[in-house]
Amino acid sequence: MASRPQTPFGDYFDALLRQRGLSVRAFGKLVGLGVSSVSAAKRRAIDPARIEPWADAWALKGQDRAHFIHLAWLTHTPPVIVALIDSLERQLARYQAGR
Repeated sequence: MASRPQTPFGDYFDALLRQRGLSVRAFGKLVGLGVSSVSAAKRRAIDPARIEPWADAWALKGQDRAHFIHLAWLTHTPPVIVALIDSLERQLARYQAGR
């Protein structure tokens, strides 16, 4: 059976790993989890109890933290609602660009 595709949260997580020069294993050690648990969070809903602690482990602040948390919670959101949010965010960006 093919594995699930990575979520946008997983893509952002990988970008954070690259930016900080860390491996999944190194981040797992930082938060007390194995590679498989961290890797799985990139493909499915992240445990809500891990969202804030992981943001803390990355030492994320401001917009970076907000983006991380937003993407993490979206892993719990039905696809139809995610599509609606994406559409509304695009509309808002167009509106703001036209101001």
